[in-house]
Amino acid sequence: LHLSIRRQRQMCIRDRLCPIQVAVGVKGSADKLVFGMRALVKMKAGEQAGLRKLDVCNAFQEFDRSDVMRLIAAKEGGAAYVRQVEAWGEEQVRQLQAMLPVVWAMLSVAPELVKEGGESAGFHSEVGGTQGFPPTPIFFCIALHPHLRAAEKRLKEHADWSVVRAQMDDAYLAGPVSALDEVEERLRADLVDAGLRLDRAKWPTYAAVSYTHLTLPTNRE
Repeated sequence: LHLSIRRQRQMCIRDRLCPIQVAVGVKGSADKLVFGMRALVKMKAGEQAGLRKLDVCNAFQEFDRSDVMRLIAAKEGGAAYVRQVEAWGEEQVRQLQAMLPVVWAMLSVAPELVKEGGESAGFHSEVGGTQGFPPTPIFFCIALHPHLRAAEKRLKEHADWSVVRAQMDDAYLAGPVSALDEVEERLRADLVDAGLRLDRAKWPTYAAVSYTHLTLPTNRE
């Protein structure tokens, strides 16, 4: 049942998340993202283009469920609804609210923990999802998306060609070098405030004044 719901809603969720998040419903998304960013920076090399990569820890278990609950529960006209519309767009909020409650009800079921002696007990948590639950990565992308969208909006204030793209928990910011420090720092702070953790050991920095000095890792590295 979980798989059938994911398949049914995957394309709709993909349309809500694209073009920023390419992890849902995009075949070969990791390679497309890396080579696409390479092409963009090469094309904008004369405009002091730069590129940053951020890695969010444990995409399957680190998102805050309350973020998704606020999206579902936001009522039209209320302050929470206005914030969601600013983050997603009005039509996107309506479509997400229509599809999420039934999946969220499944995600809210307490998983069982097997104790010594074979006895099992349910336990509740507020972060992440049940291991092996197919829609969990989708919920992570939904929780992450407003922060990436806000970062892209800030970058575009400096150059309209700037973009923010992500493949699940690997996010890339491409924009003018002069703006990247400020936008990246704000994005880091927003993600931490939302309960997401960043893997600092995986934060390469690319000052791509010249494309010939830019090397991006692929998903195989």
